[in-house]
Amino acid sequence: MQEDCNLVVTHNEPLRIVVWATNTANKGHGCALELKDDCELKVRSDNFQTMWTNNVRIQEQNRRPCKLQLEDNNLYLVDADKKRVWQQTLN
Repeated sequence: MQEDCNLVVTHNEPLRIVVWATNTANKGHGCALELKDDCELKVRSDNFQTMWTNNVRIQEQNRRPCKLQLEDNNLYLVDADKKRVWQQTLN
């Protein structure tokens, strides 16, 4: 998370080439990344306003812990059964 509230994924250190971003730069202050128990991934500001969300919400009866993974130029959210519930291809 950058100080300007933009969550970015980079590669090729030290050049820091941005391969994906939430495009939330300068839209809030004191932002944090939150992974909720329903697999919703969101960037929220210090006053808990949602700046960005992946728009995923697993129904309560199917909820199991989710994990964020970076693999093969893709950013994934997978559930406990390793089923992909969200995917973002990186540039």
